[in-house]
Amino acid sequence: MKKVIVAGAGIGGLSAASNLAKHGYDVTLYEAKQRHELGYDWRDTILIDIFEKADFTVPDASHFEPHVKVCYRNPDKSRKLVSLTEPDKRVVSVDRQFLASHLVSECEKNGVKFSFGTPVLSAVTSGDRVTGVITSRGEADCDLLIDSAGMRSSVRTSLPLVCGVTTTGTKTDTLYTYRAYYERLTDEMAYPPFHFYFYHMGRKGIDWVITDKKYIDILIGSFTPLTQQDIDEAVADFRNEFPYMGKKIIRGGQKAKIPLGRTNPVIVCDGYAAVGDCAVMIEPLSGSGISQSMLGGKILADTVIDIGSNDITKEGLWKYQYRYFKEFAEKNIPDDIIKGFLSVTSADELDYLINSRILTEKEFSGGSYISLTFGDIMTKAVAIIKRPVLIKKLITIGTKLIKYKKVCSMMPENYNKAAIDKWQQAYLDF
Repeated sequence: MKKVIVAGAGIGGLSAASNLAKHGYDVTLYEAKQRHELGYDWRDTILIDIFEKADFTVPDASHFEPHVKVCYRNPDKSRKLVSLTEPDKRVVSVDRQFLASHLVSECEKNGVKFSFGTPVLSAVTSGDRVTGVITSRGEADCDLLIDSAGMRSSVRTSLPLVCGVTTTGTKTDTLYTYRAYYERLTDEMAYPPFHFYFYHMGRKGIDWVITDKKYIDILIGSFTPLTQQDIDEAVADFRNEFPYMGKKIIRGGQKAKIPLGRTNPVIVCDGYAAVGDCAVMIEPLSGSGISQSMLGGKILADTVIDIGSNDITKEGLWKYQYRYFKEFAEKNIPDDIIKGFLSVTSADELDYLINSRILTEKEFSGGSYISLTFGDIMTKAVAIIKRPVLIKKLITIGTKLIKYKKVCSMMPENYNKAAIDKWQQAYLDF
Protein backbone atom coordinates (compact mmCIF):
# COMPACT_ATOMS: atom_id res chain seq x y z
CA MET A 1 0.00 0.00 0.00
CA LYS A 2 1.50 3.32 -1.07
CA LYS A 3 1.65 6.14 1.47
CA VAL A 4 0.15 9.52 0.64
CA ILE A 5 0.53 12.70 2.70
CA VAL A 6 -1.77 15.66 2.15
CA ALA A 7 -0.46 19.02 3.38
CA GLY A 8 -3.41 21.16 4.42
CA ALA A 9 -7.17 20.61 4.54
CA GLY A 10 -7.94 22.68 1.46
CA ILE A 11 -10.88 21.71 -0.73
CA GLY A 12 -8.72 20.08 -3.41
CA GLY A 13 -6.65 18.15 -0.88
CA LEU A 14 -9.75 16.79 0.86
CA SER A 15 -11.16 15.70 -2.51
CA ALA A 16 -7.97 13.89 -3.49
CA ALA A 17 -7.56 12.35 -0.02
CA SER A 18 -11.10 10.97 0.09
CA ASN A 19 -10.90 9.40 -3.35
CA LEU A 20 -7.47 7.86 -2.81
CA ALA A 21 -8.35 6.45 0.61
CA LYS A 22 -11.50 4.96 -0.87
CA HIS A 23 -9.28 3.02 -3.29
CA GLY A 24 -7.02 1.60 -0.58
CA TYR A 25 -4.24 4.17 -0.33
CA ASP A 26 -2.75 4.97 3.08
CA VAL A 27 -3.61 8.67 3.38
CA THR A 28 -2.63 11.03 6.20
CA LEU A 29 -3.61 14.70 6.19
CA TYR A 30 -1.75 17.30 8.28
CA GLU A 31 -3.59 20.54 8.99
CA ALA A 32 -2.37 23.57 10.95
CA LYS A 33 -5.82 24.45 12.30
CA GLN A 34 -8.01 22.47 14.63
CA ARG A 35 -10.99 20.71 13.11
CA HIS A 36 -13.55 23.20 14.45
CA GLU A 37 -11.56 26.10 12.94
CA LEU A 38 -11.84 24.92 9.32
CA GLY A 39 -13.78 26.97 6.79
CA TYR A 40 -14.46 30.68 6.47
CA ASP A 41 -17.32 32.12 8.50
CA TRP A 42 -19.43 32.86 5.42
CA ARG A 43 -21.14 31.32 2.40
CA ASP A 44 -19.73 30.89 -1.11
CA THR A 45 -21.07 29.63 -4.42
CA ILE A 46 -20.63 26.10 -5.69
CA LEU A 47 -22.00 24.03 -8.56
CA ILE A 48 -24.53 21.62 -7.07
CA ASP A 49 -23.40 18.72 -9.28
CA ILE A 50 -19.79 18.97 -8.09
CA PHE A 51 -20.42 16.64 -5.15
CA GLU A 52 -21.39 13.76 -7.41
CA LYS A 53 -18.66 14.53 -9.94
CA ALA A 54 -16.04 14.52 -7.17
CA ASP A 55 -17.55 11.36 -5.65
CA PHE A 56 -18.88 12.89 -2.44
CA THR A 57 -22.28 12.42 -0.81
CA VAL A 58 -24.58 15.28 -1.79
CA PRO A 59 -25.64 17.22 1.33
CA ASP A 60 -29.30 17.76 2.13
CA ALA A 61 -30.89 20.57 0.09
CA SER A 62 -31.47 22.58 3.27
CA HIS A 63 -27.75 23.45 3.25
CA PHE A 64 -27.99 25.28 -0.07
CA GLU A 65 -29.36 28.67 -1.07
CA PRO A 66 -30.08 29.68 -4.68
CA HIS A 67 -27.85 32.12 -6.53
CA VAL A 68 -29.38 35.57 -7.14
CA LYS A 69 -29.56 38.03 -10.01
CA VAL A 70 -26.69 40.51 -10.25
CA CYS A 71 -26.15 44.05 -11.48
CA TYR A 72 -22.79 45.66 -12.14
CA ARG A 73 -21.94 49.14 -10.90
CA ASN A 74 -19.35 51.46 -12.40
CA PRO A 75 -16.96 53.43 -10.14
CA ASP A 76 -19.06 56.61 -9.96
CA LYS A 77 -22.22 54.46 -9.42
CA SER A 78 -24.10 56.30 -12.16
CA ARG A 79 -25.06 53.09 -13.96
CA LYS A 80 -26.67 49.78 -13.01
CA LEU A 81 -25.96 47.13 -15.62
CA VAL A 82 -28.47 44.41 -14.75
CA SER A 83 -27.48 41.00 -16.08
CA LEU A 84 -29.64 39.89 -19.01
CA THR A 85 -29.42 36.29 -17.85
CA GLU A 86 -31.31 34.66 -15.01
CA PRO A 87 -29.30 33.00 -12.22
CA ASP A 88 -27.99 29.56 -13.12
CA LYS A 89 -30.02 27.08 -11.06
CA ARG A 90 -26.96 24.80 -10.86
CA VAL A 91 -25.16 27.47 -8.85
CA VAL A 92 -25.94 27.58 -5.12
CA SER A 93 -24.30 29.00 -2.03
CA VAL A 94 -23.09 26.82 0.81
CA ASP A 95 -21.79 27.58 4.29
CA ARG A 96 -18.00 27.20 4.15
CA GLN A 97 -17.75 25.81 7.68
CA PHE A 98 -20.44 23.22 6.96
CA LEU A 99 -18.71 22.32 3.67
CA ALA A 100 -15.36 21.77 5.40
CA SER A 101 -16.99 19.60 8.07
CA HIS A 102 -18.89 17.59 5.45
CA LEU A 103 -15.77 16.89 3.37
CA VAL A 104 -13.70 15.96 6.44
CA SER A 105 -16.40 13.54 7.59
CA GLU A 106 -16.47 11.92 4.15
CA CYS A 107 -12.68 11.58 4.26
CA GLU A 108 -12.79 9.94 7.69
CA LYS A 109 -15.49 7.55 6.51
CA ASN A 110 -13.19 6.48 3.68
CA GLY A 111 -10.19 5.97 5.94
CA VAL A 112 -8.20 9.23 5.82
CA LYS A 113 -6.18 9.83 8.99
CA PHE A 114 -6.09 13.43 10.25
CA SER A 115 -3.51 15.24 12.35
CA PHE A 116 -5.06 18.60 13.25
CA GLY A 117 -3.01 21.36 14.86
CA THR A 118 0.02 20.17 12.91
CA PRO A 119 1.49 22.74 10.50
CA VAL A 120 3.55 21.41 7.60
CA LEU A 121 6.75 23.45 7.55
CA SER A 122 8.41 22.25 4.35
CA ALA A 123 8.89 19.40 1.94
CA VAL A 124 11.68 16.82 2.26
CA THR A 125 13.45 16.15 -1.03
CA SER A 126 16.11 13.88 -2.43
CA GLY A 127 17.42 15.36 -5.66
CA ASP A 128 14.36 16.24 -7.72
CA ARG A 129 12.01 13.88 -5.85
CA VAL A 130 9.79 14.82 -2.92
CA THR A 131 10.04 12.12 -0.27
CA GLY A 132 8.15 13.55 2.69
CA VAL A 133 7.41 16.55 4.88
CA ILE A 134 8.67 18.24 7.99
CA THR A 135 5.81 19.07 10.35
CA SER A 136 5.69 20.75 13.75
CA ARG A 137 5.72 17.24 15.21
CA GLY A 138 8.62 15.89 13.21
CA GLU A 139 9.40 14.36 9.82
CA ALA A 140 7.15 11.97 7.89
CA ASP A 141 7.92 10.17 4.65
CA CYS A 142 5.59 9.33 1.76
CA ASP A 143 5.40 8.10 -1.79
CA LEU A 144 3.23 11.04 -2.85
CA LEU A 145 2.88 14.48 -1.28
CA ILE A 146 -0.29 16.37 -2.20
CA ASP A 147 0.15 20.07 -1.54
CA SER A 148 -3.14 21.63 -0.43
CA ALA A 149 -1.62 24.23 1.86
CA GLY A 150 -3.06 27.30 0.16
CA MET A 151 -1.88 30.12 -2.06
CA ARG A 152 1.20 30.83 0.08
CA SER A 153 2.08 27.18 0.66
CA SER A 154 5.32 26.75 2.62
CA VAL A 155 5.62 23.34 1.00
CA ARG A 156 5.58 24.64 -2.57
CA THR A 157 7.97 27.49 -1.82
CA SER A 158 10.40 25.10 -0.12
CA LEU A 159 10.88 22.99 -3.25
CA PRO A 160 14.33 23.31 -4.84
CA LEU A 161 14.56 24.65 -8.40
CA VAL A 162 15.59 21.22 -9.66
CA CYS A 163 12.02 19.99 -9.04
CA GLY A 164 10.78 22.33 -11.77
CA VAL A 165 7.54 23.31 -10.01
CA THR A 166 6.31 26.90 -10.37
CA THR A 167 6.94 28.13 -6.83
CA THR A 168 5.41 31.61 -7.09
CA GLY A 169 2.03 32.84 -8.26
CA THR A 170 1.41 34.43 -11.63
CA LYS A 171 0.94 38.17 -12.18
CA THR A 172 -1.61 40.13 -10.09
CA ASP A 173 -2.39 37.01 -8.11
CA THR A 174 -3.98 38.31 -4.90
CA LEU A 175 -7.26 39.91 -3.91
CA TYR A 176 -7.17 41.30 -0.37
CA THR A 177 -10.67 41.04 1.06
CA TYR A 178 -12.88 41.87 4.02
CA ARG A 179 -16.15 39.95 4.35
CA ALA A 180 -18.95 40.54 6.84
CA TYR A 181 -22.67 39.86 7.28
CA TYR A 182 -24.57 42.78 8.80
CA GLU A 183 -28.00 42.78 10.42
CA ARG A 184 -31.05 43.95 8.46
CA LEU A 185 -33.03 46.80 9.99
CA THR A 186 -36.09 46.47 7.72
CA ASP A 187 -37.55 44.03 5.21
CA GLU A 188 -36.62 46.30 2.30
CA MET A 189 -34.87 44.50 -0.60
CA ALA A 190 -32.55 45.84 -3.28
CA TYR A 191 -33.14 44.95 -6.92
CA PRO A 192 -31.34 43.01 -8.06
CA PRO A 193 -30.24 41.54 -4.72
CA PHE A 194 -26.58 41.33 -5.83
CA HIS A 195 -24.76 44.63 -6.50
CA PHE A 196 -21.22 44.15 -7.84
CA TYR A 197 -18.98 47.24 -7.80
CA PHE A 198 -15.87 47.98 -9.86
CA TYR A 199 -13.36 50.30 -8.18
CA HIS A 200 -15.71 51.27 -5.36
CA MET A 201 -14.60 54.53 -3.73
CA GLY A 202 -11.90 54.79 -6.40
CA ARG A 203 -10.01 51.80 -4.96
CA LYS A 204 -8.73 49.29 -7.50
CA GLY A 205 -10.63 46.12 -6.79
CA ILE A 206 -14.13 44.63 -6.61
CA ASP A 207 -16.78 44.99 -3.88
CA TRP A 208 -20.29 43.65 -3.48
CA VAL A 209 -23.47 43.98 -1.47
CA ILE A 210 -25.94 41.09 -1.42
CA THR A 211 -29.35 41.71 0.15
CA ASP A 212 -30.62 38.54 1.77
CA LYS A 213 -33.80 38.02 3.78
CA LYS A 214 -31.69 37.43 6.89
CA TYR A 215 -28.67 39.70 6.48
CA ILE A 216 -26.66 42.10 4.28
CA ASP A 217 -23.59 40.35 2.89
CA ILE A 218 -20.72 42.67 1.96
CA LEU A 219 -17.32 41.99 0.44
CA ILE A 220 -14.60 44.61 0.07
CA GLY A 221 -11.81 43.53 -2.25
CA SER A 222 -8.62 45.29 -3.30
CA PHE A 223 -5.69 44.49 -5.61
CA THR A 224 -3.45 46.00 -2.92
CA PRO A 225 -3.51 45.39 0.86
CA LEU A 226 -6.62 46.79 2.57
CA THR A 227 -6.33 49.36 5.33
CA GLN A 228 -8.87 49.86 8.10
CA GLN A 229 -9.67 53.22 6.53
CA ASP A 230 -10.50 51.48 3.23
CA ILE A 231 -12.90 49.18 5.07
CA ASP A 232 -14.52 51.93 7.15
CA GLU A 233 -15.08 54.18 4.12
CA ALA A 234 -16.58 51.39 2.02
CA VAL A 235 -18.90 50.20 4.82
CA ALA A 236 -20.08 53.76 5.46
CA ASP A 237 -20.81 54.26 1.77
CA PHE A 238 -22.74 50.97 1.60
CA ARG A 239 -24.79 51.95 4.64
CA ASN A 240 -25.60 55.28 3.02
CA GLU A 241 -26.79 53.54 -0.16
CA PHE A 242 -28.55 50.73 1.71
CA PRO A 243 -29.93 52.43 4.88
CA TYR A 244 -31.52 49.18 6.06
CA MET A 245 -28.00 47.78 6.66
CA GLY A 246 -27.38 47.84 10.40
CA LYS A 247 -24.13 48.16 12.34
CA LYS A 248 -24.21 44.78 14.07
CA ILE A 249 -22.05 42.09 12.44
CA ILE A 250 -23.86 38.75 12.49
CA ARG A 251 -20.96 36.68 11.19
CA GLY A 252 -17.68 37.09 9.34
CA GLY A 253 -15.91 40.38 9.91
CA GLN A 254 -12.70 38.77 8.70
CA LYS A 255 -9.92 39.59 6.29
CA ALA A 256 -8.72 36.99 3.80
CA LYS A 257 -6.33 36.75 0.86
CA ILE A 258 -7.77 35.14 -2.26
CA PRO A 259 -5.73 33.96 -5.26
CA LEU A 260 -6.79 35.79 -8.38
CA GLY A 261 -4.56 34.55 -11.18
CA ARG A 262 -4.39 31.83 -13.78
CA THR A 263 -3.43 28.28 -12.83
CA ASN A 264 0.31 27.82 -12.30
CA PRO A 265 1.97 26.24 -15.35
CA VAL A 266 3.87 23.44 -13.55
CA ILE A 267 2.27 21.86 -10.48
CA VAL A 268 3.88 18.38 -10.39
CA CYS A 269 7.25 16.71 -9.95
CA ASP A 270 8.43 13.31 -8.79
CA GLY A 271 6.33 12.43 -5.74
CA TYR A 272 4.52 15.79 -5.62
CA ALA A 273 1.33 17.39 -6.90
CA ALA A 274 -0.34 20.70 -6.00
CA VAL A 275 -4.12 21.19 -5.86
CA GLY A 276 -6.59 23.93 -4.97
CA ASP A 277 -5.38 27.43 -4.16
CA CYS A 278 -1.80 26.14 -4.05
CA ALA A 279 -2.08 25.45 -7.80
CA VAL A 280 -4.41 28.47 -8.31
CA MET A 281 -7.45 26.42 -9.29
CA ILE A 282 -9.82 29.36 -9.34
CA GLU A 283 -11.87 31.62 -11.58
CA PRO A 284 -9.56 34.63 -12.07
CA LEU A 285 -12.24 37.33 -12.00
CA SER A 286 -13.91 36.20 -8.78
CA GLY A 287 -11.39 34.02 -6.98
CA SER A 288 -14.09 31.36 -6.58
CA GLY A 289 -12.38 28.00 -6.44
CA ILE A 290 -14.54 25.46 -4.60
CA SER A 291 -15.89 23.63 -7.63
CA GLN A 292 -12.64 23.61 -9.61
CA SER A 293 -10.60 22.53 -6.60
CA MET A 294 -12.93 19.61 -5.84
CA LEU A 295 -12.68 18.46 -9.45
CA GLY A 296 -8.92 19.04 -9.46
CA GLY A 297 -8.56 16.75 -6.45
CA LYS A 298 -10.73 14.10 -8.12
CA ILE A 299 -8.71 14.26 -11.35
CA LEU A 300 -5.48 13.91 -9.34
CA ALA A 301 -6.80 10.86 -7.47
CA ASP A 302 -8.07 9.26 -10.68
CA THR A 303 -4.68 9.83 -12.32
CA VAL A 304 -2.75 8.28 -9.45
CA ILE A 305 -5.08 5.28 -9.41
CA ASP A 306 -4.84 4.93 -13.19
CA ILE A 307 -1.04 5.18 -13.50
CA GLY A 308 -0.49 2.77 -10.61
CA SER A 309 1.41 3.04 -7.36
CA ASN A 310 4.78 2.38 -8.97
CA ASP A 311 4.62 5.35 -11.35
CA ILE A 312 4.22 8.31 -9.00
CA THR A 313 6.68 10.30 -11.06
CA LYS A 314 6.57 13.62 -12.88
CA GLU A 315 5.87 11.69 -16.08
CA GLY A 316 2.85 9.96 -14.59
CA LEU A 317 1.56 12.98 -12.63
CA TRP A 318 1.85 15.22 -15.69
CA LYS A 319 -1.24 13.42 -17.00
CA TYR A 320 -3.16 14.96 -14.08
CA GLN A 321 -1.84 18.43 -14.82
CA TYR A 322 -2.54 18.14 -18.55
CA ARG A 323 -6.10 16.90 -18.07
CA TYR A 324 -6.97 19.55 -15.48
CA PHE A 325 -5.49 22.31 -17.59
CA LYS A 326 -7.31 21.32 -20.78
CA GLU A 327 -10.66 20.73 -19.08
CA PHE A 328 -10.69 23.79 -16.82
CA ALA A 329 -7.65 26.08 -16.49
CA GLU A 330 -7.33 26.92 -20.17
CA LYS A 331 -10.92 28.19 -20.27
CA ASN A 332 -10.16 30.64 -17.44
CA ILE A 333 -7.29 32.44 -19.15
CA PRO A 334 -9.47 35.02 -20.98
CA ASP A 335 -10.89 36.03 -17.58
CA ASP A 336 -7.35 36.43 -16.29
CA ILE A 337 -6.48 38.65 -19.26
CA ILE A 338 -9.58 40.79 -18.62
CA LYS A 339 -8.65 41.02 -14.94
CA GLY A 340 -5.19 42.22 -16.01
CA PHE A 341 -6.84 44.90 -18.13
CA LEU A 342 -8.91 46.05 -15.14
CA SER A 343 -5.80 46.25 -12.98
CA VAL A 344 -4.15 48.79 -15.32
CA THR A 345 -7.32 50.80 -15.98
CA SER A 346 -8.24 53.83 -13.88
CA ALA A 347 -11.63 54.44 -12.29
CA ASP A 348 -12.16 57.33 -14.71
CA GLU A 349 -11.43 55.08 -17.69
CA LEU A 350 -13.82 52.41 -16.42
CA ASP A 351 -16.52 55.03 -16.00
CA TYR A 352 -15.93 56.14 -19.58
CA LEU A 353 -16.10 52.57 -20.92
CA ILE A 354 -19.47 52.02 -19.25
CA ASN A 355 -21.04 55.47 -19.56
CA SER A 356 -20.17 55.67 -23.28
CA ARG A 357 -21.69 52.19 -23.87
CA ILE A 358 -18.42 50.54 -24.93
CA LEU A 359 -19.23 48.05 -22.18
CA THR A 360 -22.93 47.24 -21.81
CA GLU A 361 -25.26 44.66 -20.27
CA LYS A 362 -24.45 42.37 -23.19
CA GLU A 363 -20.76 42.13 -22.34
CA PHE A 364 -21.41 41.59 -18.63
CA SER A 365 -24.08 38.96 -19.29
CA GLY A 366 -21.76 36.91 -21.49
CA GLY A 367 -22.71 33.80 -23.43
CA SER A 368 -25.20 34.20 -26.26
CA TYR A 369 -25.78 37.85 -25.38
CA ILE A 370 -22.44 38.92 -26.86
CA SER A 371 -23.83 39.36 -30.37
CA LEU A 372 -23.17 42.86 -31.63
CA THR A 373 -25.11 44.66 -34.35
CA PHE A 374 -23.42 47.01 -36.84
CA GLY A 375 -24.83 49.91 -34.82
CA ASP A 376 -23.31 48.51 -31.61
CA ILE A 377 -19.90 48.25 -33.25
CA MET A 378 -20.03 51.78 -34.67
CA THR A 379 -21.12 53.26 -31.32
CA LYS A 380 -18.24 51.55 -29.54
CA ALA A 381 -15.71 52.48 -32.24
CA VAL A 382 -16.62 56.19 -32.15
CA ALA A 383 -16.42 56.24 -28.34
CA ILE A 384 -13.06 54.43 -28.25
CA ILE A 385 -11.49 56.81 -30.78
CA LYS A 386 -12.15 59.66 -28.38
CA ARG A 387 -9.85 58.05 -25.79
CA PRO A 388 -6.47 57.20 -27.47
CA VAL A 389 -5.05 55.81 -24.21
CA LEU A 390 -7.81 53.23 -24.12
CA ILE A 391 -7.08 52.22 -27.71
CA LYS A 392 -3.57 51.15 -26.72
CA LYS A 393 -4.85 49.21 -23.69
CA LEU A 394 -7.61 47.52 -25.69
CA ILE A 395 -5.14 46.54 -28.41
CA THR A 396 -2.93 44.98 -25.73
CA ILE A 397 -5.79 42.93 -24.29
CA GLY A 398 -6.96 41.97 -27.77
CA THR A 399 -3.49 40.76 -28.69
CA LYS A 400 -3.32 38.64 -25.56
CA LEU A 401 -6.74 37.15 -26.20
CA ILE A 402 -5.59 36.15 -29.67
CA LYS A 403 -2.23 34.87 -28.43
CA TYR A 404 -3.44 32.74 -25.52
CA LYS A 405 -4.67 29.88 -27.72
CA LYS A 406 -1.26 29.62 -29.35
CA VAL A 407 0.49 29.63 -25.98
CA CYS A 408 -1.87 26.96 -24.61
CA SER A 409 -1.19 24.77 -27.64
CA MET A 410 2.48 24.71 -26.60
CA MET A 411 1.65 22.67 -23.49
CA PRO A 412 3.03 19.16 -24.13
CA GLU A 413 0.60 16.30 -23.63
CA ASN A 414 3.36 14.03 -22.33
CA TYR A 415 6.19 14.98 -19.99
CA ASN A 416 9.20 16.44 -21.77
CA LYS A 417 11.37 18.78 -19.71
CA ALA A 418 12.64 20.93 -22.58
CA ALA A 419 9.13 21.37 -23.98
CA ILE A 420 7.71 22.09 -20.50
CA ASP A 421 10.39 24.70 -19.76
CA LYS A 422 9.57 26.43 -23.05
CA TRP A 423 5.83 26.24 -22.30
CA GLN A 424 6.24 27.60 -18.78
CA GLN A 425 8.27 30.60 -19.94
CA ALA A 426 5.78 31.47 -22.69
CA TYR A 427 2.85 31.03 -20.30
CA LEU A 428 4.31 33.30 -17.64
CA ASP A 429 5.39 35.96 -20.15
CA PHE A 430 2.11 36.66 -21.93
